[in-house]
Amino acid sequence: MKGVICVVWCLGWLWHICMCDLSRAYESLFLVCQYDYLGIGDSHYRKELSWGEKIVCLDRYATDEMMSALRNIEELPIERVLNIREAGVTKEGYILGEHCVIKSGEKKGCLMPLFFMGLGVDIWNNAQWMKKKGIQALKPIALIEKRRWNHAISFVVYLYEGDMCEKELKRQDSFFGKIQEMEKKLCQERVIHHDLRLRNMVVLEDGRVQFIDIDKVHWYPKGSYVFHQRMQREVRKFNDNMKAKTGYTGRIEV
Repeated sequence: MKGVICVVWCLGWLWHICMCDLSRAYESLFLVCQYDYLGIGDSHYRKELSWGEKIVCLDRYATDEMMSALRNIEELPIERVLNIREAGVTKEGYILGEHCVIKSGEKKGCLMPLFFMGLGVDIWNNAQWMKKKGIQALKPIALIEKRRWNHAISFVVYLYEGDMCEKELKRQDSFFGKIQEMEKKLCQERVIHHDLRLRNMVVLEDGRVQFIDIDKVHWYPKGSYVFHQRMQREVRKFNDNMKAKTGYTGRIEV
């Protein structure tokens, strides 16, 4: 019996060592390929990239104090929890005087963290991509990834800005035109938000409308039948949600 236990323990130890080596090799590839793909090779980012932990911050915010705070982001005091989902947690708080939203997600399980991007990376990537498409979206200022072969946690930090579109639409019906413009832009670029509703749109001080909660955003090729089906379904859900939340009976169309 002792021999069996010893063999099992040795096999478990060897498995752990092999997976750590695989994880290190993956991280090396990840640093070279994925982080260039994310558009952070530019000089206006400060980066601390190493095996198991990566921190990227916009240079204008990347003081030594900020980088230290980001390294210990799990210990930062939080004002309130905005949302809890299976995919992650959204919190509001202050980082060195900056009013921020911190969204985090975890992936656990054998090999899964090695082959799937983290929630923070998805949001960061989508924000950069939407900017190139001319679609107004949230502005991430920092990205943190902490990975092991069987566990990964990622964070994205973006500025807390704007007011909820629900409030603005209740104040003035004419605001509905800006919502229509945003939806038209999504159709032109063949983009599905996958959670299009008023609570995921904010109006900035200059009057522009901005998308938030963009981790599920997806682009479809020209002439895609799937895109038109999904856009029609998303618009229908948006109209129903808008009517339920504000009582406004106007409808956006595909």
